[in-house]
Amino acid sequence: VREGKCILIWFTDSQRSPTCKRLSAELFSLPDFDKWAEQNLVRLRVDSYVRGTAGKRQYEDGFDEMDAEARIGDYVESLKKRYKVLGCPTLVMLTPQGEVIERYRGYTTGNGEFVWGQLKSAVIAGGKSHDAWRKRLEKRGYRDWTGRQAGLKIFAKLLAYREGDLLLVEPGGQRVKTNERRLSDADRLWIEEQKRQRQ
Repeated sequence: VREGKCILIWFTDSQRSPTCKRLSAELFSLPDFDKWAEQNLVRLRVDSYVRGTAGKRQYEDGFDEMDAEARIGDYVESLKKRYKVLGCPTLVMLTPQGEVIERYRGYTTGNGEFVWGQLKSAVIAGGKSHDAWRKRLEKRGYRDWTGRQAGLKIFAKLLAYREGDLLLVEPGGQRVKTNERRLSDADRLWIEEQKRQRQ
């Protein structure tokens, strides 16, 4: 959401699915795709192949805890259920806000360029959706806040201000505390303007 990038979730079975291996070799392993994806997507690879057996481990202190492999396996299954994944490979493209734009099932050898074209179209649609979402929130007081350090930027609404301390809330409900000394000059001018308007 902060970067405004679509999310590509690739459900794969890296060890048992020859189709997944072909998709990887014919598209996802290409340097040109990697460069494009780095600029346009947040990628998540969800691999159904989890080594080991699911189960609990008994620790000396008496607590049971699922081992890491079992937790990963459970997480993979919950994601598959959430996005209605019935087989591998499946690609799910989400808007930056997490809404499903497209779902692609299966892969045919030699169709790497075609799949890439579909992903590019979905990124364009996701960008338009994100822009409309931002405009709706800007009408409700959300704006970009920039820190003095390079690269620090969030889209949030001012919730409270007191003696230089700010409480910001992001669209997802996350709250961020900061001080105006940490903000960019433009943000500090905006705060001063808001103070003048309220006097």
